[in-house]
Amino acid sequence: DQDVLRLQVAVDEVQVIDFGSSCYVTDHLSSYVQSRSYRAPEVIIGAAYDQKVDLWSLGCVLAELYSGEVLLHNDSLASLLARCVGIFGPFDPRLLRRGRYAANYFTKSGLVYERDETSEELRLMRPKKTTLARRLGLDPEVDEAECGSDGFVGFLLGLLAVNPDERLSATQALEHPWLADVNHSRESRESSDGGGDAVGSVVVEGEGDVAAVGEDTGERVGIQTAASPRTSCRWRRRRRRR
Repeated sequence: DQDVLRLQVAVDEVQVIDFGSSCYVTDHLSSYVQSRSYRAPEVIIGAAYDQKVDLWSLGCVLAELYSGEVLLHNDSLASLLARCVGIFGPFDPRLLRRGRYAANYFTKSGLVYERDETSEELRLMRPKKTTLARRLGLDPEVDEAECGSDGFVGFLLGLLAVNPDERLSATQALEHPWLADVNHSRESRESSDGGGDAVGSVVVEGEGDVAAVGEDTGERVGIQTAASPRTSCRWRRRRRRR
């Protein structure tokens, strides 16, 4: 992927490097600030947004690195929103009321619809009900630790809260128990054998909630940074169960 740089083949360390669509939060905020599969719901429906859109993108990327598949496949924005409903549940009506384009995708009762470009007929989108854990190939009864609120799935659910008011900030994400456990495990390995062997590490660097682009450290969105030092995590491929 052109948005991810592979730093060290031996440890599969990667770093997000594409700053192409980043912007200041004081700019006129475009509806094209993220690639479609990683675009936050508030951007799609035309609600106000800030740096938390990048936490959504980060959650999508981490889920993809873990499972090997794009989390939110889509043929259209309506189908992407429908898949969000299928995984995360109905959209908060308060969020929909803030979106100037929400009526283009949602009925008054909160159902996702799509207009046929040829016939102009409206078609309700009925997403398959599932969970994030199952989309990742995990079984909550078997993988209890990873699926708990302090585990990997709990961490992702914090990043992928549909309502940005309920989504983790970058600072809150760094304080999540799952990241604390990952960092502790890595430090233990490095102290015992003189070097880490983490597989599939994700590195996000910068100044807290601020995305640094070039020499600027202003408040930007479109690429999310989190504080150094680098954070590594171990990924385990699993047989997918949906």
